Amino acid sequence: MIILIIALNIGMIKKILLIILLFTLTGCANTADLGASSDVSATALASKYNLATEIKSKYQLDGTALKMVAKNDPKDMVRVTVGNEPTGLGAETEFEPAVKISRWDEVSLKIKPKDLDKVAKKDKKVKLEDGKIKFETPKQDFELYDLPASEDLPEGGYEFEWILKEKPTTNVVEFSIETEGLDFFYQPPLNIEMASSACSETDCGDSHRPENVVGSYAIYTSEQKINWTGGKEYKVGKLGHIYRPKILDSAGHWVWGELNIDIENKKLTVTIPQDFLDKAVYPIRHAAGLTIGITTIGGSTVNGLEPYYLVNKRQQATATGAMSKIQAAVWDTGANSYIKVWLYNDSSGSPGSLLANSYPGALFISRTTKPTQDSEWTSSTSVSGSIVNGNYYWSAYHLGDSTVNVAFDSGSNGDSKYRESAYANSPVDPAGAMESYTDRFSIYATYTASGGTTTPSPPQQIIIFD
Repeated sequence: MIILIIALNIGMIKKILLIILLFTLTGCANTADLGASSDVSATALASKYNLATEIKSKYQLDGTALKMVAKNDPKDMVRVTVGNEPTGLGAETEFEPAVKISRWDEVSLKIKPKDLDKVAKKDKKVKLEDGKIKFETPKQDFELYDLPASEDLPEGGYEFEWILKEKPTTNVVEFSIETEGLDFFYQPPLNIEMASSACSETDCGDSHRPENVVGSYAIYTSEQKINWTGGKEYKVGKLGHIYRPKILDSAGHWVWGELNIDIENKKLTVTIPQDFLDKAVYPIRHAAGLTIGITTIGGSTVNGLEPYYLVNKRQQATATGAMSKIQAAVWDTGANSYIKVWLYNDSSGSPGSLLANSYPGALFISRTTKPTQDSEWTSSTSVSGSIVNGNYYWSAYHLGDSTVNVAFDSGSNGDSKYRESAYANSPVDPAGAMESYTDRFSIYATYTASGGTTTPSPPQQIIIFD
């Protein structure tokens, strides 16, 4: 058997809950199924659910869907729905593995294996045992369960094991994918991204991209999101990360799978090297597989940027007010290092003059490891720059030492900028041409909105510069 795993690192929760993935099948019924009892019917599942104490304590059964509030925070709500959400049309009568992740009650991602409708209803079985949800068919099984906290997933995660019981006829495993309000950014090997034979897949100068991030996808909101203090907090607008799948056989041999996400055609595929399938020892009982982590920080790391200042793509303000906070996700492996952070006014689509009172002075970096939550970012409240509704602003920062690390994701817009400048001269007004780049760094500013709005709103607002 070959297993593909999908792991979900749900938000900032300290304990990741088990997800049951079951999905209703409609249409394409096999004539032999008519009148046959079904082990995957809503009635059968409800009976098993009532006996599964651990699962019942985590999920609510809603017709043919099991629903969980994975992160119960009005500012950053994360919900998980497994199976089919009721539509009121009465079509959701059967389950198959599927999972939908939504965040902020605004954006969502849903994936499910393809072609389960080709399996006869009588050949589908569901078991809830050993803390796992098991969906069985003659040629392939699915096992779904939560992951404990680890170095790679400090807040735990979730596994979706796709088990092939025999050598498949194709080396491409295909999921259907549905998304709302999201963009996906491929993270190529660094030697390809930097177009340098001197680089490896994971290292290029001071940049590092972990093996499971090479060939992965960073997920961001497709529209600018405004975070209200006391309301929703989008931070840099990152939903999460889908990591590169790792496939292992029962003898311990393993190989990286090739992940491809095609939003236009609603497909997520994992290509397994054919040579691995030909030589694999069956059954394959474990794979680290696809990992979906809900994070706000980039999956790659770079340091040694102290000769440069970095300017993230511009963002438009949606209210008038005064800055109250600015912060960036950085950490330092050396000692006594600083960072300078500020905003630029926009000038015809390029960084212009320094926004007055947006520079808080050099900030000491106390973190020696990568931040895992917003409270660990380097920040300052010593700012009061005036933000004007409708105007565009660019966020910038400059690192005071080569040991300072910043997290980033590769993007595709080319709207961000960088320029070489001595640290002692920061912040400075841009002089001359600036080079473009596509990386997205984690930095954002908070401001208090002025009164006079025609609709009720929380008293503070955060502009995201991602």
